[in-house]
Amino acid sequence: MNLLIITLLFFQVKSVEKNYQEFSFLKNLSPEKQIQKIIDTSDYLNNKDPRKALRIINKGFELLKQYPNVKQERDLYYTKSWAYMELSELKEADKFAQMSYSLNTDTSDYIYLSQYYNLMSSLEISRSQFVKGFDYLYKGLKAAEMSGNKKRIAVLSGNLGNAYSSIGRYDDALNFYQTSLKLCNEINDKPNIAIWYDNIGLVYTAKKQYKEALSYYWKANKLYREVNNTINYYWNFAYLGDTYLNLGNYSEAEKYLNFGLEGSKKYNHLLGIVENSVNLGKLYYAQKKYDEALKILKEIGPKVIKINNLTFLTSIYQILSEIYSVKGNYKYAYNYSLKFQQYADSILAGDIEKKATDIEVRYSMQKKENELAMLKKNKLLDELNLRKAHDTRNYLIVIFVLATTFFVVFLFMKSKSFKKLEKKQEVINSQKEKLEEINNELVRSQTELQHLNIDLEAKVFDEVKKREAQQMLLMQKSKLESLGIFSAGIAHEINQPLTSISFSVENMLFKKQSNSLDYEYIEQKFSSILEDIRRITSIINHIRIFAREQGNVKFERFDLNEVVNNSQLIVNAQLKSRNINVTIDLCEKPFFILGNKYRLEQVLLNLILNSRYAVEARENSAKDFSYQKKILVKTYNENSHSVLMVEDNGIGIPVQVKAKIFEPFFTTKEPENGTGLGLSIVYGIVKEHGGEITFDSVENEFTKFFIKIPSTD
Repeated sequence: MNLLIITLLFFQVKSVEKNYQEFSFLKNLSPEKQIQKIIDTSDYLNNKDPRKALRIINKGFELLKQYPNVKQERDLYYTKSWAYMELSELKEADKFAQMSYSLNTDTSDYIYLSQYYNLMSSLEISRSQFVKGFDYLYKGLKAAEMSGNKKRIAVLSGNLGNAYSSIGRYDDALNFYQTSLKLCNEINDKPNIAIWYDNIGLVYTAKKQYKEALSYYWKANKLYREVNNTINYYWNFAYLGDTYLNLGNYSEAEKYLNFGLEGSKKYNHLLGIVENSVNLGKLYYAQKKYDEALKILKEIGPKVIKINNLTFLTSIYQILSEIYSVKGNYKYAYNYSLKFQQYADSILAGDIEKKATDIEVRYSMQKKENELAMLKKNKLLDELNLRKAHDTRNYLIVIFVLATTFFVVFLFMKSKSFKKLEKKQEVINSQKEKLEEINNELVRSQTELQHLNIDLEAKVFDEVKKREAQQMLLMQKSKLESLGIFSAGIAHEINQPLTSISFSVENMLFKKQSNSLDYEYIEQKFSSILEDIRRITSIINHIRIFAREQGNVKFERFDLNEVVNNSQLIVNAQLKSRNINVTIDLCEKPFFILGNKYRLEQVLLNLILNSRYAVEARENSAKDFSYQKKILVKTYNENSHSVLMVEDNGIGIPVQVKAKIFEPFFTTKEPENGTGLGLSIVYGIVKEHGGEITFDSVENEFTKFFIKIPSTD
């Protein structure tokens, strides 16, 4: 019994010593300064040890009960929200963020507003609510710019880089990161410099430029160690390990991922644990260690669901589907494949990017409106100063006139020539009135000219917008016409796997009725059905994306051969049904270009449609029954350009119309066979990609179209 009492007293003494050491930094400070010191210290600790930060924050709330201060209470709730954010406890983080905002009574405290909007954006993006996240980020950036605080502008700019990176706009992301790095270097903010190095590395990883990514990750790792940011230090190894995995260096990848996982577990950092674990699962899958991959991914799954990170969930479900497929468990493979498709669709960036762009435009317009308001204010001040100058000048003129009058009276009295001076004064006054009339006329003319200039600018702007909208409508109309023409072939492509599925199900039913159904046969048929479903999904997804209206054209790096292969999903079946011999000759070595693959696919479909018309027209007019309809699609390299060639043995192009074929609405076809917009749109899209289109044709022999686009290799 005595031993138990001594043990309890020992631990009480240790607890008191620990509390004394933990709060020793508050010694010799007034209560108000103690609370402020707690706010600053907990803000510093949030990235390193959020649980310790929470203990210190609770001490601050105890002091506030004795010494109330609304502003400090607001700031304590804000830092408490960030601590829970670092621990991935999003509900608690959201609750304390709202409590903090409800206590804000100063609408001109732009530093606090920028901090609050930054916090809310992080919360929304953690929930994969990207549009709300963008909105908060631009509000935060506006508040930071109003405050003039470089650190706040740097943080918000960097987080905007994060947001643009999450929706695939990597060039915009890099621009914001470079802005943030420049400001952080000016104020020597090493903790945030390390974070932006990490995020720049993530952009290069997404662009598959792994060596550049590795360079930035190691820079970040070195700085995290220097500033003693242990949580981000171990989290950083998830990125290093993933990069070595992508480079094929499995031993280095496994070493760093295990090191990062152990460190994240030591500090109980959920995001570090999750990302290191998911990347270990990817590594084991790449090494074909399927059981180890299943074990770690199933262990980490509940934690990922807890933080509701759709990107990690999508990655986990995709790997699990592929592992179960390899192991022959098609039921689980199919279930996880459905979950993967569900989450992949939910984070499709198209709508997010559009809404994010709307928010960006709204922010830019608001910023310009503020600048315009400032210009108007300066103009009013200038006008006021000018009016004062005019009044001063008028006073001087009055004084001068009075002095002149007295002088004239004096002269009159002296020389008795007042009448002559009076006549001269009348002439001067008359000339002065004429000058004033001329001046007023000039002012009126200048005002009218300004109004005309404003009206002209507005009309030009409206006309440009109308032209752009008409161009987009024409491209979309051409795209949908192509889909309509080839719809029978698309239906055939979808019908083939559907027929295969139908036969598989009927065979299984027949086997069941004859009691000859066995497990191996079921596995074989389920595998066949799953492959057919994937084929249908691939065709439908491709057509859905191809048919979608492209508001803002997004350029990316891709293989030109991919455009040719994708177009075959739409045209192949119909061309075969019309007995047209189609030859695809693709360059074996992949070569990459920068552009929009769906627009280039529209170009290829238009050219193939023209070739189909040409060979069928020649067949109808041919006297030789041995004529065979042929279309050749070929890709190859020529110097620093990638070339796409479409050739047919149709009717060719008459010499007299060769100079007109790219003109809008020019066509040699019957009205029901074309509007004359196809080649005009093709020409515009090729020029948009910095390329050129040429052709060679001999009437009743052949036609060849060559599209040259600069390579990025």
